[in-house]
Amino acid sequence: MTDSPPPQKLDSAAALGAFLRAARRARGLTLVDLREATALSTRFLSELERGKPNASLGRALRALSTLGFDIWVVPRSASARLARLAREDLEP
Repeated sequence: MTDSPPPQKLDSAAALGAFLRAARRARGLTLVDLREATALSTRFLSELERGKPNASLGRALRALSTLGFDIWVVPRSASARLARLAREDLEP
């Protein structure tokens, strides 16, 4: 998928929000477009993108899923290798 931000470690609400915003913008979607696709409120999506830490994980996962992403939990020892493989997979 070429219209995606690069794989990265999401270690905070702010990092997750920034990733979500970059993915949405890369697809040319507005917050209203994402709201309609996810049935989540514009306010929630905006707060999520701004890194508000009390955003619901379930709703955050729904937004990411709608944009075509999965979140995987992997051992730290494997994360660098997996990120490298993911970047290689995204190369044209």
